[in-house]
Amino acid sequence: MSFKHNYKFKDESERKNTLMEAAFDLAVNNGMDKVTVVDIVNLAETSRVTFYKYFDSVFDILWEIHRSILGEITIFLKDNIHGNNANEKIHSLIDLYKQLYLERFDDIRFTIFFDCYHTHRADDENYLDYIIYSYFYDELINEGLQDGSIKNNLSFRKKLAIQINAIWGLMQRLSVRKDHIQIETSYDAIEILEGLIENAHIILNIG
Repeated sequence: MSFKHNYKFKDESERKNTLMEAAFDLAVNNGMDKVTVVDIVNLAETSRVTFYKYFDSVFDILWEIHRSILGEITIFLKDNIHGNNANEKIHSLIDLYKQLYLERFDDIRFTIFFDCYHTHRADDENYLDYIIYSYFYDELINEGLQDGSIKNNLSFRKKLAIQINAIWGLMQRLSVRKDHIQIETSYDAIEILEGLIENAHIILNIG
């Protein structure tokens, strides 16, 4: 079966993009622990020589895909928030997670597989630098302190961190267990996600 190239990834090298797309497809559908170089090159219809031209290992290609996904998500959130002040922008940001879940379901599924596949060390310099880049919420909090829409920096920052992680964690779980959760709770994935987002708005408005 020939792999359908949709050019999800945007590297200058078409061969590299095709390899990343193949690895992404295999990881999302089969789980990362089952992805091999042979499977990737067979799906991408290329050779191991080509693979090792761009990547050192399976982990190397999965890590690059993960970085690409987190980077695109960060850009999407930054580009689509709106509001007259920082507080309104943060509430706009919270609402964007539903759209993110609907439009990038497989990307979110990939991130939870990667989180389980690779436990990041707290002192991993490359990973830490990237997380600091992608976690841009402090920029909004600082903006809110300046425009007066946020009053208590430490209290609000903690609340925001909790809500963002709760929403992201739920989206990751829904990406692998949404049918099970519906059976368990009798509510579908979107209802549960909307409920958590609604609660986040309430909590961020308190105090």
